[in-house]
Amino acid sequence: MLQVLIQSESELDLGVAGTATNPDRIFIDIPNAYVDVPKHSFAVEGEQVESVRLAQYDQTTVRVALTLKQQAPYAMHQNERKTDLALRFLPWIESAEFVSGLQGGVLIVQGTQALSCNIQLLDQPRRYMVDFPGVLMKTESLVLSENPWILAAELSQWSVNPYVARMVLDVAEGVQLGAPELQRGAYRFPVTAVVRPKSAPVPLARATPVSTARYLRGK
Repeated sequence: MLQVLIQSESELDLGVAGTATNPDRIFIDIPNAYVDVPKHSFAVEGEQVESVRLAQYDQTTVRVALTLKQQAPYAMHQNERKTDLALRFLPWIESAEFVSGLQGGVLIVQGTQALSCNIQLLDQPRRYMVDFPGVLMKTESLVLSENPWILAAELSQWSVNPYVARMVLDVAEGVQLGAPELQRGAYRFPVTAVVRPKSAPVPLARATPVSTARYLRGK
């Protein structure tokens, strides 16, 4: 997670904040302030931000402008004393899709950066709840092909303070969601059917031919 930190000796008041294009950038106006740093422009190494620039917008307002490499969601936070202002560029989920197989399948979640998750299994109904802390949702659509393993699925921005994205999966009895693996920039959750759900076809047992047999009569 990339963070741009603005610090002051006294309390910072937030004025206007917004975005602009050509090039893509974020600007923040801080009233009742003046620039008191020797360097006003900074290059940034990161996927989202190219540079940060400070300017005395007018006699009593400082403008902070961030030139972006690409549009990216962000959040602003202040400390308790309001002397620090942090802009945090958060990873987000771009897409989610379940690919069904004969004995389960794989749930593929595509994010912009490395994601961490917490998996919890609930009962009545049998449900997996997967939380992604510090993540924003860019999509709330989960592509779910018809299958007997995952009965329903939902993606949502569970909270914004702190930021948590949540995925809820209603699964059939005996279906397990495994820990994800990172492959080709996507997180792949294995879905395994330990016991076939009732809606899945049950293969017919083949009879074993008997070559010899004896009948023993009891006393």
